[in-house]
Amino acid sequence: MSAACGILPIEKAEQLFFSESPARQAKAKAFCDSCNMRSACLQMALDNQIEYGIFGGMTANEREAMLNEINSCFTSSGTTA
Repeated sequence: MSAACGILPIEKAEQLFFSESPARQAKAKAFCDSCNMRSACLQMALDNQIEYGIFGGMTANEREAMLNEINSCFTSSGTTA
């Protein structure tokens, strides 16, 4: 099993998945939508605290917001993470 982005030339993948352009980010996310490795890719980015680029269909800011929301669930319930 391989990631859908693996078929792209490296230059094209870099332009698509590591762009600040909202249009390119939208295209990268759409590319991720059909990938069978999406959840594994997202988990890898979270595990390694990758702070840039689209992984698993999420930007770095979206991944950070998701982690903050998860962490707030633990801290607001009286349980610490």
